[in-house]
Amino acid sequence: MVIGILLESIGLELDQSKFIVSQVMSLLAGLAFRHFIPASSTNVIKRHLVATILGLYLGHFVFDKDFLHLIILSTMSLGLMKTCPRYCVHILVLVFAMIYLSFVHLYYQINYYGQKNFDITSPMMIFVQKLTYIAFSYVDGSKSSDKLNEHQKSNALILFPGILEFYSYLFHFQGVVVGPGCNFKDYIEFIDGTNIKKHQNYSTLKCPSVKKALFKKIFMTLLMIVVFLKLTLKYPFSSYLEPDVLAKPLWFRLLFLHLASKGHHLYYYIPWTLSDAVNNASGFGFNGYDEKGEPKWDLLTNINIYELETSTSFKHSIDNWHIQTKNWLRRIFFDRLPKGKTLGVFVVSCIWHGFYPGYYFSFVFSAFVIYVGRGIRRNIRPFFLIPRPT
Repeated sequence: MVIGILLESIGLELDQSKFIVSQVMSLLAGLAFRHFIPASSTNVIKRHLVATILGLYLGHFVFDKDFLHLIILSTMSLGLMKTCPRYCVHILVLVFAMIYLSFVHLYYQINYYGQKNFDITSPMMIFVQKLTYIAFSYVDGSKSSDKLNEHQKSNALILFPGILEFYSYLFHFQGVVVGPGCNFKDYIEFIDGTNIKKHQNYSTLKCPSVKKALFKKIFMTLLMIVVFLKLTLKYPFSSYLEPDVLAKPLWFRLLFLHLASKGHHLYYYIPWTLSDAVNNASGFGFNGYDEKGEPKWDLLTNINIYELETSTSFKHSIDNWHIQTKNWLRRIFFDRLPKGKTLGVFVVSCIWHGFYPGYYFSFVFSAFVIYVGRGIRRNIRPFFLIPRPT
């Protein structure tokens, strides 16, 4: 833990130091994983085993004994999916996973209220996404295709995954610490190379270059870490209440508060960007080619920082923030709820995030902002549009 001690000496807490060390280890492991165990039909078992073993080690390294929660959550959910009637396992897994997560949220909220510790609730939230993805896809596999939308059809599981596939999907080293969540099918296609084959016409598999995307994401991460160490830790929200700041003019205090909030965003920007780089380093995240023939590595991208910071609408902000969670909420809840889709999604998001009052005010208020925005676009916006000449 020499590196961890060095990181602590520059202002990082132990949990933050462990996170950085684990992600650097994952990044190096990902590069080796992609080079020495490339995607192919003959390497499937080996890739599953290596990804799972490394994930178990890194998870225990970061979370210590609390890592047991992930094992209990995943194994109990597996038991439900294996023993309960297929038509209802998705509901049972969803309810069980959310209740378990809620109890852990409450424990940390009661005992560590307001602290920004990187604790086991973060990967548990991702595990809830993954477990419900499997459960709902498994139930979709038993339904008639005319009752499913296109995404549900393409991700339906006719047969339940093998035990190794199941635990590999949950515990793979690229995502066990900070995610992001992903579809089970996307992960399996990464393991066997289908994610590359379906975008190529070559007789032999040619791995697309990841150097450009990887360099960009690592550079952005390093830049944000510097800003985090120099500004965010030095000027947290609480510093707004210091006498020197309160003595300043109103415009200065508002600017200070705005910049402090931007600095707080780095608590999310850094891990999400770094986790994206880790997945890409191992070959996970390839999403075809753009119009210029350049490989796209955005399948697991969780945030578009530039689009978010320059957003001109609330909807555009939501579309570029916590992207993989937004996809999960849409695919598991919005597309399946018969009524009250928007409000229902935000209520679920509240519970999934925890029980701090700010979550409930923020998310429920956001739902009404979206309702109002839809009404304005539908009824008022047309008056300001210039008719196109016919």
